[in-house]
Amino acid sequence: MKRVVGEAPGSAILPRAAARDRLFLAAVLVLSCLPYLGGLGLYSDDWAFLSEMQNARGSLRGMYDAIMPTGLATRPMQAVELVALYSLFGLEPLGYHIVNTAVLALAVALFYQSLRLLGLPRAIAIVVPLTFALLPHYSTDRFWIAAFQANLSICLYFVSLYTDLRFVSSAGSRRWLWKALGVLALLGSVLAYEVTGVLLLVNVIVLWVHARLRRGPEARGPALATTLALTSNVLFLALAVAYKFTTTERTTVSGGYLPRAARIVREAVPVHFGEYGLALPLRVRDVLRDYPNVMVLVVSVVVGLVVLVYLIRALRGASGSFPGHRAWLAVIVAGGVLFVAGYGVALMTYEVGFHTTGTNNRTAIGAAIGVAWAFCGVLGLLSSLLPSERMRWRAYSALVALLAAAGTLLTGTVAEFWVRAADRQREVISQLREQFPALPQDATVLLDGLCPFEGPAVVFATSWDVTGMLQLEYGQRSLRGDVIKPNTELTPDGVRTMLFDDVINVYPFGERLIAYHLPTSRAFTLASPEAARSYFAGVSVAGRPTCPPSTDGDGVPVF
Repeated sequence: MKRVVGEAPGSAILPRAAARDRLFLAAVLVLSCLPYLGGLGLYSDDWAFLSEMQNARGSLRGMYDAIMPTGLATRPMQAVELVALYSLFGLEPLGYHIVNTAVLALAVALFYQSLRLLGLPRAIAIVVPLTFALLPHYSTDRFWIAAFQANLSICLYFVSLYTDLRFVSSAGSRRWLWKALGVLALLGSVLAYEVTGVLLLVNVIVLWVHARLRRGPEARGPALATTLALTSNVLFLALAVAYKFTTTERTTVSGGYLPRAARIVREAVPVHFGEYGLALPLRVRDVLRDYPNVMVLVVSVVVGLVVLVYLIRALRGASGSFPGHRAWLAVIVAGGVLFVAGYGVALMTYEVGFHTTGTNNRTAIGAAIGVAWAFCGVLGLLSSLLPSERMRWRAYSALVALLAAAGTLLTGTVAEFWVRAADRQREVISQLREQFPALPQDATVLLDGLCPFEGPAVVFATSWDVTGMLQLEYGQRSLRGDVIKPNTELTPDGVRTMLFDDVINVYPFGERLIAYHLPTSRAFTLASPEAARSYFAGVSVAGRPTCPPSTDGDGVPVF
């Protein structure tokens, strides 16, 4: 069989088959998003970012400078992405979400290409990226514009891996072009999000071993140029991490690493391998029982069938014998290593959250790479127990198809909460517009009688989203806003709101402090402590809706 130029020895995936695989992976990912893509909107930080860029009303650099002070100094690539998307789509969210889906699809394709260059069999090279693409573990990164940098970071991570593999397998001066692109991608990945830092270190080890194997067992090690090039990855990674340390206050080094590692095991493992692993059939049951949606169910079944048919055709007769127990155990071990590496950032900060559906699961995208490997290994190991080769391949294809359908179902179900949150936002804005065709300068509007979450999705929850929404809707930079919640308090200085127990705002009493009671569509001026006490003891308490218990960062539990 003719070997593809630039491929690792032993690879059996020819260019035409690889092109079909990439198209298949992209098509399945896009298909899984169809039920919800057009219904997604703006949430939480999105309103603040877009308001800052709208108020800048200037050049791309002006918009970039406007959003950097909002907490993006440590993630300049996120700011670049937001400015680029805003310049293309303005305040229309659909374009943002389409581009985000395309970025994730590109990441999956590069994941596949990297495994192909490593010479892995097709049974792994297709299934691991496919599983990663459809996992619900990092669902927030599909819906929330302020989390899109996670997908960008992962995409650049795979660009770095792929270009370094091309560097290792190429010869002559052209290989240094691949190396330059790989370094830029490495820097961009870390400067977009932090979750790929340790994963990029793992890449260095993988690349070094791969380079050594390519040179044959008689070689003592990779060529000096390759060793120096891979060492440069560590250097540039260190520089990027040093930059992030100097621009953020979120890192903590007290308390030691062992307690943090124990926290990852205690909190992250049950979510990824318990709730979304061993208990996955129960989560599917919960969806079918509590959140039935015909469109999501139909698309999930179609995804499962497409995956089943494609894998049976792609793997039939072209993959040699079914991998043995040791091979699948190695895949599982690799998954465990990558899972821990994906959560390496949790060793430096306690602000990494672990949740099945809440916005805190945005940080799980790096660890999800390891989850995909582990799931693939487990399904392969189970299939290898069957007596015949044909039964093993068929069982493996069927189990992967079931996993793909389940992932699509869970992600689509979570997405419906984000769609409903966007619908609820439009209702709130419509009410405000009807009540206030215009607002006075320097007014502060406190939304009351609003459930801040639809499941894990944010409707309006705090100062920056309401303020951003008001400024965008009314075109006035001086407007401010917030949400009255059960933990809102009256103080001698004004109305006090709180988020995450540490984001505190106090709004002084005055003629321009307005409480807008959504259930009755009535506005009340909180001009004095007496007026505020009267409002909170009467209208606010009597008209407060019964909202499901929620927590900041996680919203309302779904499962």
